[in-house]
Parts: sequence; C-alpha cells; structure tokens
Amino acid sequence: MSVSKDKCLTVFSNDVVNLAPCEAGRSDQLWSPETISGYDRLIRSAAGGCLWARPLAGIVGAYRGDCDTNDPAKVFVLFSASVAARAQGAGRMTETQAWGNQVVAFSTTVSINDPRSHWSYRPQSG
Repeated sequence: MSVSKDKCLTVFSNDVVNLAPCEAGRSDQLWSPETISGYDRLIRSAAGGCLWARPLAGIVGAYRGDCDTNDPAKVFVLFSASVAARAQGAGRMTETQAWGNQVVAFSTTVSINDPRSHWSYRPQSG
C-alpha cells in the first residue's frame, strides 16, 4: 500500500508500520485486503501479521499484530482509496506529524477528501 509513487507502507522490526521508499518485491511492503463480511476487511502483511490501529501516547498509530477478526482495531473498511479502522474512535489512516517525525496514524478528523488519507495497493508480485 502506498501513499505516493515513492513511499510505501512498511513493517519495521519493532512492528511499527510507517512509510519507507518503495522497493519491488519487498515482503514487508506488500499488503492484501481480505474480506471478512461485506465491506469489512483484514489488511494482511505478506511479511506476516496484520495492520493494527493501536492507541499509544495520545495517538492511534499503525502497527503490525496478530490477525484477529474479533478485534475491531485490526479490521478495516476500505472506501475507494481510503482505509478506515472499524474500531470506534480510530478513524482513517493518514500521514501526519508526531514527535517531530512523519508517521502513519489513524485520525477521526481527517476528511475522506484529504489526499493524506488516500492509499493505493501495489501488486502482490511487487
């Protein structure tokens, strides 16, 4: 999943999910939406685990965790190019500033029309 042509959603060794330069075939940058029921989906990482909207230090950040269809923080609704966590109070995935860095987080205030909340899927082949 990428926010632009040159940055892709990436799983880091500490299970934080953030943006990094896109590299073809890099498994920690490949994500696949899995339908659960209707429009609800689990966003599974090819490197293992699933996207997780995890509250931490005042923001809801993007992390990788176990895949759990019973945990709304790990289940998402896709609106065209926008990814929203099903968990109440999490909101849409967006690129934002926190602790002096650009981070991927979830926000209830970001608009569906805000380009920072628009994401595109890359082919699983890389």
